[in-house]
This record gives sequence, structure tokens and C-alpha cells, in this order.
Amino acid sequence: LNAELVKVLRSTEVGEQLARLGAVPVGDTPEQFGAFVKAESARWGKIIKDLGIKPE
Repeated sequence: LNAELVKVLRSTEVGEQLARLGAVPVGDTPEQFGAFVKAESARWGKIIKDLGIKPE
């Protein structure tokens, strides 16, 4: 399933649509995607904490 999804994300048509939305596909494997999510969570968690943002 992952291999097929990677093929679709690498296709020109989908790539162009994602670019128009400002999105960039990341990670070729579940492990790479998991690492990306972990890094982004840490990054945005720090920003939220530093700015004192609270949920409403």
C-alpha cells in the first residue's frame, strides 16, 4: 500500500496539485513519515509554548 501511495505522490499530476495547495509530500517510508511527524510536533510544540498560546 505504501509503495503505491508513494508512486501516486510522485506523479506529475498529483505533484502539481499539491504544489498549488502549498503542500509538499514527505517521507518515502512509514518510518520517514513518523520521523517527520515527530520532528514537526517538537518544533511546533516549542513555538506554541514559547508564545504562550493556549487552547480556547
